[in-house]
Amino acid sequence: MTPCDTAFTCDFTWNGKRYTAQTGDTLALALWRNGIMALAATRKRHLPLGLSGSHVAGILVRVDGHPNVRADRVLVHSGLVAEAQNTWPSPRFDVLRLARAIPAATVYGGFEHSGLVKSGSPLFQPWERTLAFLAGVAEAPDASPARPDPPAETLEADVLVVGGGPAGVEAALDAAREGQSVVLITRGTAPAPGQFEGLAAPVTIRGGHEVFGFYRGGTLALAAPDDPRRPAILTRQNRVVLATGSSSIPPLVPGNHLPGVINARTALHLAEAGAIDDVAVVVGTGLEDKLARMLDSFGIRVAAVRPVASLSRIEGQDRVEAALFGRDRISCGLVIHAGPWIADDTLWYQLVADGELQLACHDEQAAAVPVQRVGNAALPAEPVHVPPGRIDSAHACPCMDVTVGEIRHALGEGHSDPEVIKRLTGCGMGPCQGFPCWHQMAAVIAHDTGTVVATRPSRRAPGRRITVAQAAGLLGLVKPL
Repeated sequence: MTPCDTAFTCDFTWNGKRYTAQTGDTLALALWRNGIMALAATRKRHLPLGLSGSHVAGILVRVDGHPNVRADRVLVHSGLVAEAQNTWPSPRFDVLRLARAIPAATVYGGFEHSGLVKSGSPLFQPWERTLAFLAGVAEAPDASPARPDPPAETLEADVLVVGGGPAGVEAALDAAREGQSVVLITRGTAPAPGQFEGLAAPVTIRGGHEVFGFYRGGTLALAAPDDPRRPAILTRQNRVVLATGSSSIPPLVPGNHLPGVINARTALHLAEAGAIDDVAVVVGTGLEDKLARMLDSFGIRVAAVRPVASLSRIEGQDRVEAALFGRDRISCGLVIHAGPWIADDTLWYQLVADGELQLACHDEQAAAVPVQRVGNAALPAEPVHVPPGRIDSAHACPCMDVTVGEIRHALGEGHSDPEVIKRLTGCGMGPCQGFPCWHQMAAVIAHDTGTVVATRPSRRAPGRRITVAQAAGLLGLVKPL
C-alpha cells in the first residue's frame, strides 16, 4: 500500500471505475475533484446525498472492504477501492433508485414499521432482512484475518479540553500556565505542540479523535480516532472545557438534501484545495457577504448573495441546479450557507442531564465536575427560519429521510413532544445523532404550534461512532458501578 502523499498523484477506484487523487486528498475531496458529488442515498426513498459538512450519512461509504467509513476523513492511498453502500444489484446500476418515485407520505415513520408480515411467521426473518437492506444497513466487512482488539489508551489530567481551535488552545494554555495538567482532544488536525512548551504543567494533545461520550458525571470521557484500526481513548479529569465551536446548518427548504448544498467551512476547505469550479449562491444570517468575498479570493464565481430567510427552494435531480428566492430563479451548482449558526450541545447535555428514561437537562452547576463552554460553543443558537408556503418535502433529517411533512403529520395526530416525535419518525436517530436534525424538528414544532419547545430528546452517550473492537479494548479499564 503506497500512501498518496509519497507522490503527486495516485489512482483509486470508486464504484468499479478508476480515478486520480492528489497528494493528501481525502476520499471525499478526491471524488469532488473528479466531479462526483453524490456518494450515498437517503434510507427510505434513496434520494441523493453527498458531502455537506452537516450530515454524516452523505459521506458513509465502503472502503477496502470496510463499511460505514467517513469519506471526508480517510486519506486516499494508491489502490484504494471504495464504493457506495445500500445499492442493488451494484453501485453502477442501482435499481433501488426507483424508490424515488414513491410518494413520501407512504413511508412516514419508516417502511420497517409495516405490519404486512406478522412476527413469528415463516416469512418474518426474510422480511426483516429485506427491510434492513432497503433501509440502508451496510453489509458486513469482508473476511480478514483476526487481529487482537486494540487496548484503549488511558490519559489522566486536571483538565480535559475538547476542541483544538483558537478557543480550545487558549483554554489549554490558560490551564497549563496555572499549573494544571491538560489533555486536549480535537477531531481536526492537532495544534502545533511548540506553543505548549515551557509551561507550568504538561499539555497532552490527541488530534484526529472525537470525544463521543461523558460518563460518571463527567469524570470519565471516551474518544474514538478517525482510523477504525486504532484504539479508543479513555480520559479521567477533574474539569471539562468544551471548545467545540458552532456549525452552520442547512436551510429548511425543499431540496436541502441535494449534493452541492454545503456549509461555509466545507466550502472554504474545497476552495482552498482548488476543487470548486461551479457557480455558487451564498446565503446566511449575517456573514454571507464576508464568505462571498473569501470565496471570490479563491476565484469562485458567486452568482448571488442573499439572506437565508429569503431562500424558498433548491432545485435539482442528482445535485444542485438552481436556487429560488420567491420568483427569482438563479442557476448554480452550489448553495453555500453561512448560518444559522448553532453549537452541537450533545457533550454538554451529557454532562448536565440526568434521569432514568427521558433525561432532564439542567445547567452547568448540575455537572459532577466543573464544566465550561468557551468560544462559539458558548454562544446562543441562532433561530432556524421556517419559510412560509409548501415546504413539506424539505428534509429535517436526511440521514433518516424525515421530512417536514412527516413531522407535521405527527403533529396532526396530536403529538407535540420532541421525544415522542423522534421515536415516531426516527428524526435524529441516524449517524448524526440528532445534530442538527433536532434543531430543525424543534423549529417546525414551534412554528406550527406557536409554542416554545422547552424539552429536547435525550442525548445519551455514545454521541458518535465507535467500533466493536475499540469498545472491546476498553474492557477492564473501568470498574462496574
